[in-house]
Amino acid sequence: MAKEIPIKCPKCGVRDVIFITDEDLETIRKCGIARVGFIHRDHILLIDIDQNCFVRGGYIMPFMSMESGVKLFFQDYKVLTNAIVGINLEFIVLDLSKRVIDARPCPSCITNLYNILLKISEFIRIYGGGPRGVPKFVGIKGQKYSVFNRDHIFIFSPDKPSEPKHKSKWLYVLCNTVYIRKIPDDAELSNIVSYIEENISHEPSDADCVKLRNYVL
Repeated sequence: MAKEIPIKCPKCGVRDVIFITDEDLETIRKCGIARVGFIHRDHILLIDIDQNCFVRGGYIMPFMSMESGVKLFFQDYKVLTNAIVGINLEFIVLDLSKRVIDARPCPSCITNLYNILLKISEFIRIYGGGPRGVPKFVGIKGQKYSVFNRDHIFIFSPDKPSEPKHKSKWLYVLCNTVYIRKIPDDAELSNIVSYIEENISHEPSDADCVKLRNYVL
């Protein structure tokens, strides 16, 4: 059972809750301490937790200076931000069941991440709890994003002036073959995005679906 640690940001007054799982405790025992960060409007609240679940320190940091290896959250969603650079096909994945927002394959969103997460939070409130129809597009800070989903998986992809013809079909395949199974690790996700970019000029085939599925077996 997760242990809950309520905290309050000394800069902006936002209240959050740290959830420490058995897996987290095992990591802390190995490393001595865990660092948990909460994304706020123009900063990150960084908290150090020891193996007794005591808060050993709290720090305010600019978002762009955040070090790797920190478990980041926005409200009660885990946010993955280890960006895959140099890609043309960008997207953000929301997994409602795992409570994860994966922004790794959307490096251009990192500088405006708070506002994007705020819009996704609003999207969850409106469309994440029932049968209400999911829109095909949403606007975030003046940028149009296409929306794709299957069950509890949603993909948001920023529309660009020159869009690949088969982009939507590949992103539907991504919902069905990858994220419906698991959240890929950094290496798996990098391979997946590279494969899609190399093949996006044609419609995804059954062989392509198998290939993508094999990346996360």
